[in-house]
Amino acid sequence: SSPIFENGVELFKSNHHGSKTSNTTEFFELIQPKTVVVTCVAGSTEYTDTPKNTFPTQAFINNVAPFTSEVYVTTKASTNDAGYESLNGTIVYCYGSQKTIYCSNDSSKLKDSSWFVDSVANSMRDMPTDWAS
Repeated sequence: SSPIFENGVELFKSNHHGSKTSNTTEFFELIQPKTVVVTCVAGSTEYTDTPKNTFPTQAFINNVAPFTSEVYVTTKASTNDAGYESLNGTIVYCYGSQKTIYCSNDSSKLKDSSWFVDSVANSMRDMPTDWAS
């Protein structure tokens, strides 16, 4: 079946902070996202103490990985007084003759971010095959 959007969606803001139920493979097949932004506090245990279910969830990562590795996350959990700090920070997406992404903090994709790499190293997340290269 062909996607609803013939060339895919340029920018998608993930549903429900990258939850395991709101961002299905079937949905991603329909929209074919090229860049995905997740607004959440990555790794926060505010809603669950099961590491793979903290936002963005392992299920979300597994579902989006076959479609794009251009995934950015605003914030991550921290031990500072606030309990969080910038991951990518404020994310500005400019689309015109050339796509540009500006991040107020770190411009690394989620798969290359310190949070994700540390999560994989500590077995809180698994690296999807599509992101391994």
